[in-house]
Amino acid sequence: MTIDYLIDPKLGWEDQIGLRLRCTSAEAQALHRALRMLLRGRMSPLLPGRQESFPFTILIPATQEAIERRWNEILDQAGLGVRQAPTAPTEPSAARLPNVKAPPAPTRIPTGGRATTSSDLAWEQRFRRVLKVLASERRSQTVSYVAASFTSATAMGPAEETDEIFLASLPPSSRLRAQIARYAERSQDAELVSLCTQRHSEVLALPPSALLVNQILDAHEREAQRCADTTIAAMGRELCRAFLPELERLRQAEKSIRERLRDIDAAPDTMHSAPVTISEQIAALIALDPVERLPPLQKLHTDYPAAQVIRLALANTHALLDEVDQALELYRTAEPANEVVEQIVPLLLKAGRKREALEAVQGQAHLNPRLTALHGATLLALGEATAAQRLLTQAWEAGERAADSALAYARALVATGDLARAAEPYLIARESTPTVLTTEDCRAMADIALGGGYGDLTNEEQADYLDHYVARAGRQLREQQDAATVLHQRVTFRRTAAHPERLREALADWLEYLAETSAMTDLDEALRCLHDLRREGALTRTQQFDLLEGIERFSADLPGVADLLALEYQALAVDELAVSLRQGEPLPAYISDLRRALHFLNRELADDLSQTVEQERTALHERSLFVPEEVVTEVTTPALTNLKLTIIGGHGTMRREVEQRLRQEHGLTDYLEVAPSSEAHVDRAKVRERVSGRDLIVVVTGYIGHDLSNLVRDLQQSGEIVGRVLWTMCRGKSGVLREIIKSLNSPRISVC
Repeated sequence: MTIDYLIDPKLGWEDQIGLRLRCTSAEAQALHRALRMLLRGRMSPLLPGRQESFPFTILIPATQEAIERRWNEILDQAGLGVRQAPTAPTEPSAARLPNVKAPPAPTRIPTGGRATTSSDLAWEQRFRRVLKVLASERRSQTVSYVAASFTSATAMGPAEETDEIFLASLPPSSRLRAQIARYAERSQDAELVSLCTQRHSEVLALPPSALLVNQILDAHEREAQRCADTTIAAMGRELCRAFLPELERLRQAEKSIRERLRDIDAAPDTMHSAPVTISEQIAALIALDPVERLPPLQKLHTDYPAAQVIRLALANTHALLDEVDQALELYRTAEPANEVVEQIVPLLLKAGRKREALEAVQGQAHLNPRLTALHGATLLALGEATAAQRLLTQAWEAGERAADSALAYARALVATGDLARAAEPYLIARESTPTVLTTEDCRAMADIALGGGYGDLTNEEQADYLDHYVARAGRQLREQQDAATVLHQRVTFRRTAAHPERLREALADWLEYLAETSAMTDLDEALRCLHDLRREGALTRTQQFDLLEGIERFSADLPGVADLLALEYQALAVDELAVSLRQGEPLPAYISDLRRALHFLNRELADDLSQTVEQERTALHERSLFVPEEVVTEVTTPALTNLKLTIIGGHGTMRREVEQRLRQEHGLTDYLEVAPSSEAHVDRAKVRERVSGRDLIVVVTGYIGHDLSNLVRDLQQSGEIVGRVLWTMCRGKSGVLREIIKSLNSPRISVC
């Protein structure tokens, strides 16, 4: 068959371009091998294409002119003949950050290859069918530490040949994890169970994560139910129990995971009903929460002071409870030395005792890959990035994949300017230890994603990386020079995404930042963007008002904002009025809030609006047309006397006015709030106190309030929040109030 290619200058790093291919898998692999031989520089593996007509993509270190000039040479090197075929141009959709200057349009060039065989045609027809299914039933992205190229490939259905291509493109250390992800994604439980059985020791060597444990447990439990064989589920639990100590160290041993794993052990109270070994007692205690298992471990240590396994288990428990000195005292009297140092160094680094950590690791005569990585991590913490990278690279190449080692390796690579190689270790860290990623880590991952380091991602997938960066940065985002570009780029990506609520969140963050930084010129651009989105049908007038109301609080301090908002409000009201008069329907409920806000912002424009209403009604009457009453839709709500409400986040004016209206108009008596960290100190204990026993918790966060969001999610996951949590899309007072009332009208909450 013919080989078509499309050059996309917008893909890849600064020294790369994207080469999209339409050919068979064998031809794509041959071309990839040829490009590796002919070109020098960083080149991606063979990636799945995001365009239906071009199933393969390679990011290559070359220019468009060089590829056009050397194409025949590339074909010769690949062992493919040349045959011309006319093609129609296709416009790629990828984008990069920052989008300072529009790159030249990609050029589609017809090329040739060897003669088409019947097997090629059959393969291509099958592949195209799969791509059509992919295009019509787009699944959500699953975040895993395997390369993003494989994540995309899992969506391509049962084409085994395609799977093998993308598995082969991954590093050997990632292929097993990728296979588990593939089987879990497709619910191929029998295959996943068989894989875990056949490669048991290799599975145990994988970097632990809550996602991995849940995938293994789910597959074993479903397969046990299908086969009516409880031993299969027991095998899965036994396998996953080995991950529990490391999950605890990574702070990923969630309560739900403990409950699923605890079934394989007798309850601690029954351990004394029959003689058991020390190892069996330790195994039973490990399944408990660290706070619960500390007293029985201390008793065991008193009874058996020479037992190393008890000493290490007790030291590990103290470490999990952040009792550093107690843990170090036990570690330093335990054996063997290498294992102890592997526990001591991370603990010292976490406590900020870097010099002690360096002394501990340098005192070892022989460094295995784990200790080599810890040595590198210690040097990195001391600011010696070049020396750290050398050691961490050595450990990585020797197979070290622990989450803290991977994160240190990624940071060392970023510190020395090698973002391309930091892609995979960052994904390991993101799956296993997402809470320890810093703002700089999330920004580096966003740069990697937008630079093509994670493959040919969709706009939505690229926006996800920017979301993580914005959420982690919080208030620090204001200090970044490119903050406005980042927030604008999120909006650009979300415009073509499948989740409109994420677009509104990105718009709200962008508007809030521009108003807070007094960027009036950019604010004008943002308002024009809102108009465009409404014309495109991506926003309703109600949603546009809710977004604008979110920056209303800046009108008193920022000259020009009040007039801008007043003009926008007036235009929205006139549009709604025209629809109401034309269709004889009542005005939507938000119009009352809009007119109230307009009266506050600009009395003259509010009076003009009233005159416009009368003029329109008079014009209809003069034409002998039906003139409907000026009625605003009313929303009923139950009395809130018995409701216990907590509002978390949002600005002070919003919280104050929402509380006032709920008390005056709806009889609310029990109200609590938690101010964001920009107004007051926030900690887990304070949030827990304000949400305990509440019927409804309303969370309102802007781009600087994600620390509160994370605390609320943690409390939800731990089961400490029993009431309903409402994550509002609005940030202005009337929008938040409408969302609260709407949720109370839902049958899921009873307040009477």
